[in-house]
Amino acid sequence: MSRTHALQGRCYFEAVTLSIGRPHRVILLVRKVGAGLMAVHILVITLALNFPVMVALARLEPWDVYSRLYGAQFQAMLPSELTPTSEDLGREDFNTALYAGGYGRRVLLPLLGFTFFLVLILLLVFYGAAAFFLGLSRLTDAPLSYQDRFGILVFSSTLPAAASALFGLWLPTVHLLVFFLAEIMVATRQRV
Repeated sequence: MSRTHALQGRCYFEAVTLSIGRPHRVILLVRKVGAGLMAVHILVITLALNFPVMVALARLEPWDVYSRLYGAQFQAMLPSELTPTSEDLGREDFNTALYAGGYGRRVLLPLLGFTFFLVLILLLVFYGAAAFFLGLSRLTDAPLSYQDRFGILVFSSTLPAAASALFGLWLPTVHLLVFFLAEIMVATRQRV
């Protein structure tokens, strides 16, 4: 590992830990860290925010997943051998058939990948828009480049992401709204 990589790694961890309290230092660290480690941190934040959603999806039975995806039309789409004579019997047969047919690999894994990319896209749109609007609010303060504002937002999101991920274990998907509101409050309190 070269000396520059070690310095970038040290700057990365320092930016993550100092991001809320010392914005002057974070701006200097963001410039040293670079776009690569900033992208890694966005993926870490995405994983933290996606964890409660993954847990909630993994706990659902196949019957519940399909009924939430397809609604009332779901039972009409069942093949004749899985047509329920009673809801409990049809539910058990359906779950058994899907588990035997590779439910985890064919259905659950793509759903988890979809939710990961959906959360990643939401984060990127949020960071992009928040960095733009943070620049508008700072027209009277010290001007910052777009990359500096984006870096402040990314690195200051560590604590709100951890807190909202824990909240998300209790109430998934609402934790994303909690994260975005907490991040707005944290980022707008930063004065350079």
